[in-house]
Amino acid sequence: MAQNSDKRDKKRRQEAKKKKREAAYAAEKARLAKRENRPRVVVDPRDGDPVFVKRIQAAAQSVSLEESEGCPKDIASTARLFRELGWDEFVRQTRSEASLRHDYQQEIYNEEQLKLWSVATYVGQRIFLQLPEAYQRKLLPDFWFYPLLTRQGVSVHFDFLRKVKRDTGWGHYSRNEPTVTINGAEWIICFSEHAIERVVERSNFEDNLSYAHYFDCAFYLRSCVYFEPVTLDENRPGIRLFMVEDLGGPPQRYRAYLRKIAGIEDVLQYPVVPAYVLGYSHVDCKGKFAKAISMWYPGYRGTPEDLLVRTADMSLDQRRRLLAMADDNKTVRVVNEGRHEAIRWYHENGVPQVMFPKRRLFECDLL
Repeated sequence: MAQNSDKRDKKRRQEAKKKKREAAYAAEKARLAKRENRPRVVVDPRDGDPVFVKRIQAAAQSVSLEESEGCPKDIASTARLFRELGWDEFVRQTRSEASLRHDYQQEIYNEEQLKLWSVATYVGQRIFLQLPEAYQRKLLPDFWFYPLLTRQGVSVHFDFLRKVKRDTGWGHYSRNEPTVTINGAEWIICFSEHAIERVVERSNFEDNLSYAHYFDCAFYLRSCVYFEPVTLDENRPGIRLFMVEDLGGPPQRYRAYLRKIAGIEDVLQYPVVPAYVLGYSHVDCKGKFAKAISMWYPGYRGTPEDLLVRTADMSLDQRRRLLAMADDNKTVRVVNEGRHEAIRWYHENGVPQVMFPKRRLFECDLL
């Protein structure tokens, strides 16, 4: 009898251990399934510098799209909704909801774009803040990365502009291959590294660089298809660059710029989105490319604004003041520090700084 009792106790202990193992296995399986089903940040190493890719991979590991792990509620819910609906249905629903709140198409578009890219720029900024300062100061053109929403979460990529070797160094150009007509010939626009850095600097509406601003600049350089041909000092060929609301920082800052420069109080009353002059670049035309060497603010020596100031009928003191202001016409200073006198003077006296495009300036190139 005692022997049978021992066997039954042993069997019960074995069954209890088995149930315990099964429960542990089920819990682990559920945990792995939850991990597999959660939105993830994955890094695609193609096209990236190997050392830089490793830094991005390390930084991405600490980025979560779960609200329970510190992700803002609106970002987490957007990522979750995108995974459930997919791109087309997500865009349709976002646009439909925005149309209930706004009467103007531009406002609907702004809200749609903000929601579409909010997750990507959130992930980008979280990664960006973990990078050494040397990368933060010079993300474009060589250390660009961009997150994209996917059904699995967010994927990080590294491809940017195409490159062409020139005797003056590398030129960077869009896959759209935008052209400009100079001396009766068509040239593909490409940018030097220095010109790209000046585009980033000139267009920034903030005192510090952020990933969102780099994101706008990268979109600009990849998507802009119109550069106006101009003649700069010493009859050198050049191009004029324009920026628009969709890319030029927060809409309220862009609209403040238009108000200060052109007196535009309500941008939504116009049938097209106004563009403002970002700057100028002289170009070096060789082969089939016109390479933008640098990028000058409006009013820099040799620009149409500079020629206007030097030849206009005005007092010597006024001329000196306008020339001095042209030394640093950064957008952020024009808006935040009230340094718009020179830009507005150019606009009102013969060199418009705000225009209403009669043609398409950008061909959307999803990053």
